[in-house]
Amino acid sequence: MLEELRNRIKAVPFVPFSIFVADGREFPVPHPDHILVTSKGLVVIENDEGLLDILPSLFLSGIRSQASAA
Repeated sequence: MLEELRNRIKAVPFVPFSIFVADGREFPVPHPDHILVTSKGLVVIENDEGLLDILPSLFLSGIRSQASAA
């Protein structure tokens, strides 16, 4: 899943997506500047208020592209 995240972050054009964790929470990623995947397997997501969520990769359960505003 980490490789898939890295590919989505680097995609041109970038397509916003959400990350889901095992307990059902959803973390939107509206821009590549809002996410960091570390070499140690942590995923760091910044929300709109500037707060960070640090997620171990073992907690990740899915990724879904967000609907584009057409």
